Amino acid sequence: MCLRLLSSASSQNMESKNKDKILYGLIPCSIQIMICCAFGFTLFGYDQVLYSGIIINEYFLSAFNHPSTDLLGQISATFDLGSLLGCILTCFIGERLGRRKTIITGCCINVVGGILQATPHTVAQLIVGRLVAGLGNGLITSTLPVWQAETCGALFRGQMLVAQLGIVGLGAVLCSWLNFGMRFVQSSFSWRFPIALQCLFAVLCAAMCLYLPESPRWLISRRCVEEGEYVISLLLRKPVECDEVQDMKNDVVCNVEHESEVAGQTGWRDLFRRDETQNLRRIILGALSQFFQQMGGINVVNYYMGYIVQNYAGFSQSQSLILQAGNLMNQTFFTFVAVSFIERAGRKKSLFWGYIAMGIAFTMETIGLGIGTKQSRLVAVAFMFVYITAFGLSNNAIPWLYPAEINSQQYRFMGAAISTGTNWLFNYVVVVITPTAIANIGWRYYIIYAVVNFVAAVVVHFFFVETAGKSLEQIDAWFMDDYRNRKGLEPAEAHYGLSMHINQGKDKTSTSIHSIVSV
Repeated sequence: MCLRLLSSASSQNMESKNKDKILYGLIPCSIQIMICCAFGFTLFGYDQVLYSGIIINEYFLSAFNHPSTDLLGQISATFDLGSLLGCILTCFIGERLGRRKTIITGCCINVVGGILQATPHTVAQLIVGRLVAGLGNGLITSTLPVWQAETCGALFRGQMLVAQLGIVGLGAVLCSWLNFGMRFVQSSFSWRFPIALQCLFAVLCAAMCLYLPESPRWLISRRCVEEGEYVISLLLRKPVECDEVQDMKNDVVCNVEHESEVAGQTGWRDLFRRDETQNLRRIILGALSQFFQQMGGINVVNYYMGYIVQNYAGFSQSQSLILQAGNLMNQTFFTFVAVSFIERAGRKKSLFWGYIAMGIAFTMETIGLGIGTKQSRLVAVAFMFVYITAFGLSNNAIPWLYPAEINSQQYRFMGAAISTGTNWLFNYVVVVITPTAIANIGWRYYIIYAVVNFVAAVVVHFFFVETAGKSLEQIDAWFMDDYRNRKGLEPAEAHYGLSMHINQGKDKTSTSIHSIVSV
């Protein structure tokens, strides 16, 4: 079955192999990819909280004749709409361009958006710049987790991606403290510089992408088997002829060939076919992880904690900003703590207990704000920190990791884009409705998020699939076997002769990943 794809491998010469060997010999290729992704994730975190400080900057407000609260909210939220459009665009161009070119395109668009925002003469230019930056961010955030997942081994894939989401937190913390420091600068530089600084991270990410290799799984899916084989050898730091390199290549080749035979061409119509690839189920699971992350209330806390602390608990504006920045540091710290157990505990268990803890935290926040005394409101503020701790340990990173893992090779890009688009859509919804909801129903608004977190725990327990410790090809094989078992058919490995190494995969993957990260 796999011979046809192998025989059609591209005969093009690899570009400057000797140069690559020298370059990647200094620092392992997988580590360089991780650093490149780190710049992109820093940009993501930085952009997320950028305008929370900008829209209260007096020089910014006076430059635009003190816009109304509604207009300021729209300026900030336009970034989310742009990110949603970027995710939609990724669905149509991502698979064609590949991982690297999509990221580079997103970074270039983000730089254009940053320049427009840092040099505006009108509110319209500012909004357009925010929209353009969001468009680039959508391309970047849809693609980075996929590229990272496809270029690292199974046993450390979760740890690497969780660490990257910790770096998102570092970007947010950096921006938060920078905005605080800029309060002491008495000129328009106090808001232009933080906006312009986002371009630096985009340039660094794009510059590294220019020389780093494409995903071997994407190359093989485009019938560039020879190039994919060479990239695998770079990632494993072993010769092309090595058994590990050849086995990994053959697994990917067989999987791509089988998916092509079962599912045909990748398209929206094929997505709804009921076959053993179960693509629709996998995309829905990935999108649900992002839906529950946003509707679990994270941006109610991150965006409006300062307002709640200042107006309900009696803290000053400076104290509120410091508490908000401190909570972002808390989130970042516990996201890095999650690196130590994400593979051992698994995705399902981490999400389940995280949602339970976040549901309890929101329940206590609701009770504290509902009672209305100063002491009870301080308890509510304390449970905001409890919520962020639980979020950092579980729900901060996994919704970004899970879609990149669970979707098939054919639909990985589309699945990641749909999931990320779901995140940005409900991010926008929460940010827009929260001020009105707080003004109209007050503390009762938080009941919604307590309930959603408990519902999410139930959904995760009964419907989510564990992916920890499995290679991407093993996850594909699991879905095939699950479908065939329910239909009373023989397992996919026996029926198709797929070499998925399900039984001995753990030992084999461990060896491979050791080669990637230990040199």
